[in-house]
Amino acid sequence: MVSFTTDKFVSNVVAITVAVIIFAMVAVPIIATAAASEYIQEDSQLQMILNVVPIFIVIGILLACIYMFLGKDKE
Repeated sequence: MVSFTTDKFVSNVVAITVAVIIFAMVAVPIIATAAASEYIQEDSQLQMILNVVPIFIVIGILLACIYMFLGKDKE
């Protein structure tokens, strides 16, 4: 049975906050800069891949959130 404690809740919220900040401050500007590159603008397939990467990162963050709050402990 999963025991809900405030320590685990606060830890999970901090981890989610850090993941969102890193995504917003690091991943998005790097991907946007790469997508704006003149070499990539000529290649439509690479442009489409770069447009999909942030969606996969967000899905990964959401799955991690679900696992953190609903996953069972090994204790």
